[in-house]
Amino acid sequence: MIKLVLQSMKSRRLNNMLMVIQFTIGFTALLVGIGCVENVLQYKRNVESLAPLETVHISVGEYGFSDNPAAALSERRSVFSQVQESGLADELGLFESLSVYDSCERGRQGFRLYELDMGCLAMTGLSMQKGTEAPLKEYDRASGIVPIVVSASLSGQYQMGERYSLFYVNGETYEYEEIQVEVAGVLEPSQRFWRGGATRLSENISRNKDFILAPQFMDFQEGITYSMNLLLRLSGTETEKETKLEQIRNIYEENQMDVQVHTLQYEVDSYYEVQKVPVIGALTFAGILLLLSLLGCIGAILAETTVRYHEFGIYYAVGMTKRNMIMLMQGEILMLYCSSFLIASGGCILFWGLFMKSTSVSVNWRTILAASAVMLVCVVLCAGMPFLKLRKMEPVDMLKGGSDDLYRTQKY
Repeated sequence: MIKLVLQSMKSRRLNNMLMVIQFTIGFTALLVGIGCVENVLQYKRNVESLAPLETVHISVGEYGFSDNPAAALSERRSVFSQVQESGLADELGLFESLSVYDSCERGRQGFRLYELDMGCLAMTGLSMQKGTEAPLKEYDRASGIVPIVVSASLSGQYQMGERYSLFYVNGETYEYEEIQVEVAGVLEPSQRFWRGGATRLSENISRNKDFILAPQFMDFQEGITYSMNLLLRLSGTETEKETKLEQIRNIYEENQMDVQVHTLQYEVDSYYEVQKVPVIGALTFAGILLLLSLLGCIGAILAETTVRYHEFGIYYAVGMTKRNMIMLMQGEILMLYCSSFLIASGGCILFWGLFMKSTSVSVNWRTILAASAVMLVCVVLCAGMPFLKLRKMEPVDMLKGGSDDLYRTQKY
């Protein structure tokens, strides 16, 4: 039967090729649309994996425009201490982004390391593939060896349990300094971390795949840490939380600082609003293309079934049953859809792998699985057409090459 299906497809390769092109375009648009939906859902999963959505992010002013960075750093440290001492927040945490290198020589390789203070470590949820984050929480600066956990993408370079030397530029002396680190764990491939330094903390979180996490091993050196990388959690009713947030705002405003306070839930909702139009547009475009292709395919199948009466008569004469002929046409339909879907999936994976690695939208197994469910629905709808058409066909019509009306038309 498979050989017969292949021969039948080959004999009508022009028509089949046109339909394959139509469905390939439709499935490609569908994969992109579902990829956009998956991006939005993955964004929320990335945020929730790190902290509950009710966690509050505080961003303060525009540190980069300060005329005196050292004074601004000192001022922000002082205000942070006031918030800490006020006792308004149940949990309060900071993290700092630091560029580290495997050597201080030319041609060195750089990485992004995040220092987390103990409050931030306590607030952050990490999914571990190997090891545990406990050594980070138990770290003592006097020990001299800094425990770290690395993202899955760096696990080949930084082996579990091994010690390495890393170098960073001291923000005060502008000289390279060395730290000894020991790999205490490897994160799950899906684990991400905040990029930091933005009004919205979760901005571009899905793209942050290569990083190292470490406990705070020195005083934070960047004012932007106190301006943009501050998280806190509050307890109580909604009214009590609002009252506490207002008191925290007052602390900053009393120090002439413009402060923005919002929850991670607000950031997620804002991201949804931004992505809603392109997602709906992509899915609508894909739906229209697939619907038109599906209707065209159904029409072509019905027309071909009528035209192929003579072919079916030959099959019937050599012993094939109606069931065999229905299976033949359904096999052709299945091959048509599968080939289109495979071309579209392979093309998207190749295109994203080569040219779109830096984007947050991707075509992964969840995207392909969802699109394959749509493909199966299309297959079922089309596969029913030969059954409905052929079950009404009489053997004498097959042997004559069609019904009496068609036979008379062909005769004259």
